[in-house]
Amino acid sequence: MESDDDARFCKELCGRLGITYYEQRIHLDRYMDAAGGSVQSAARDLRYLIFRRTVERGRANVIATAHTADDVAETFLLNLLRGAGPRGLSGLPKTRGAHVVRPLTGVHKAELLAWLDGIGQPYRTDSSNFANKYARNRVRNQLIPYLERDYNPAVRAALLKTATIFHDAQEFLAATAKETAAAIGTPLPEGGLSFPCLLFAPLPVALQREVIRRALGSARKHLLGITFDNLENLRHLAAGGMPDGEITLKGIRARAAHGVFYCLRAPLAIPPFAYPLPQAGCIRIAETGAAISVELTDRPPHSFDPACATVYIDAAMLPAGAEIRNRRAGDIFSPLGGPGTRKLKKFFIDAKIPRWERDGITLLAAGNEVFWITGVRLSERVKITPQTKRILKLQLRAGAATTPR
Repeated sequence: MESDDDARFCKELCGRLGITYYEQRIHLDRYMDAAGGSVQSAARDLRYLIFRRTVERGRANVIATAHTADDVAETFLLNLLRGAGPRGLSGLPKTRGAHVVRPLTGVHKAELLAWLDGIGQPYRTDSSNFANKYARNRVRNQLIPYLERDYNPAVRAALLKTATIFHDAQEFLAATAKETAAAIGTPLPEGGLSFPCLLFAPLPVALQREVIRRALGSARKHLLGITFDNLENLRHLAAGGMPDGEITLKGIRARAAHGVFYCLRAPLAIPPFAYPLPQAGCIRIAETGAAISVELTDRPPHSFDPACATVYIDAAMLPAGAEIRNRRAGDIFSPLGGPGTRKLKKFFIDAKIPRWERDGITLLAAGNEVFWITGVRLSERVKITPQTKRILKLQLRAGAATTPR
């Protein structure tokens, strides 16, 4: 097989140069059955996976690939034909991740081959590079020669220059977006970003798009499968170009509510749960990863926790059958210092707690009355007074879905 000849060539070259040689064979068919995609994209994914593992196992500090200026020109044209923006038109970055570098992207293939011929060094050519069933090969073998012949003999150099200009512009835009996101945004504990729509709306459109990309990246870590239309829908939602609403796509949930845009990892659905409240001890809530500690005391605290993650309540005012649970239809709540009793749903709306967070908030309740919304507010009905004799101290230890607000 041609690949076996390639491997032998590389092994012999490494031996002659005194370089350690590593070889790993891949099962491309199995990977494609699981992941899908084209042969070329699957092979590329596996190559970079092997590169990363090589570094992780201490066999190399850095991986250098042989991409040339011609590859940059081809990538530019491919992305241009697909309708890419500045990031896609920047060609190939000089690095990929922390351990892959591309030192030859400023050198044209013809220059490299001439240098190899000059020192008498043989090289291998992959015959699949001439198979025009692949889009990149058609750009390489048909489109670029056509442009050189009929439009610009130096089109490769021109495309490299244009890609460099886009790269520099994109770096500036990305740095500005990073500063802007830090200035107007608030990182979400579960991953993602929120920011006021009024601060986002006046930004230039190009900067808006890059800020949205950063918000998506902070929630999802990558943007594979996210289209330009997806980005535009999110941008319009964040800029107030559509009514308050919600967009869910590919593991991301975005919502505009009460003038704030949230972009976060789509949370797992939290089922109903309920745990009896003990006199003392600790309740671990498997559904959210949170825990509630319970302690009986006869002394009030020196100060109260304004975040309501730790509360002190009048034990005598808590009805029998109290339990730790999440919300139910018909729940009511009398907020401490607030005007009377209201539906819990109305309290959540007034407190601007996003709908997707509400099932994950742990409550202390008896029947349909809520006495403590953990991390949010205590009820007027169980507050400590001068007549209180027995005090119950409750403390929330937050899990992934129950971070105090």
